[in-house]
Amino acid sequence: MAMGSRSIVYGYIEGVWLGPGSPKNELLRGLNAAAIEALPITDDWPFLTRSLFKISDPTVDGGGYRNHIVHFGGSFKQIEDDWAAWLAKFERLLSQMYWETAEAHLLTEFDGEFSYCWEVTREAFLNMRDLDPPRPAGQWTFEGLLPAIVEGRSTEEPVAESGDGQPAEAFSTDGIPLADGDGPAA
Repeated sequence: MAMGSRSIVYGYIEGVWLGPGSPKNELLRGLNAAAIEALPITDDWPFLTRSLFKISDPTVDGGGYRNHIVHFGGSFKQIEDDWAAWLAKFERLLSQMYWETAEAHLLTEFDGEFSYCWEVTREAFLNMRDLDPPRPAGQWTFEGLLPAIVEGRSTEEPVAESGDGQPAEAFSTDGIPLADGDGPAA
C-alpha cells in the first residue's frame, strides 16, 4: 500500500437564526438535521459522509445559543488532490440547508493551510425568512485560496465565486447585483 500525506478538513455551518421567538428557528434546525441525516453512511472518494457532521444541541449549555452550529471534521489521505470535487459535494449539501455562513479549513502536510468562507446572499436569507415553506440557501458568495495542485492555480490566487457560478459579487435570483450592505440581517 502506497503511503500518502495526511490532510485534515474541519469547519462549521452556522444555521440561520430569525430572532427570539420565531417559530421558524426550530423548523430550520430540524430541516438542517434532516439534510445531515440524508448524507450517505459510506461514500465514493472524496468522502462526504454523515459521520463527519454533528449539529449542536438546541440548548444554551449544548452550544445552541441563538444559531445552531453544524460542525464537521475528518482526517484524509491527500484530499487536496481531489479538493475541487470535495468542495462541490460540500456545496451540494449547503444548497439543501438553511444557514448564514459556513467555513471550511484544509490543513495539508506539504501545502499548508487553506481557508474557505461562504455567506448567503440577502435574497437567499429573505427566502429562508419570508417564504412559507422556506427555501434552502441557493445563493452565496465564496472566498478562499485553492491548493496549487487544484486546476493548476497558484496557492496565492484567490477564488471568489457565488453558489450559482457568478463572481463573488452578490446576485439576486434575477441576476441583478445586490447593493452593498444588502447581506443577511445582523
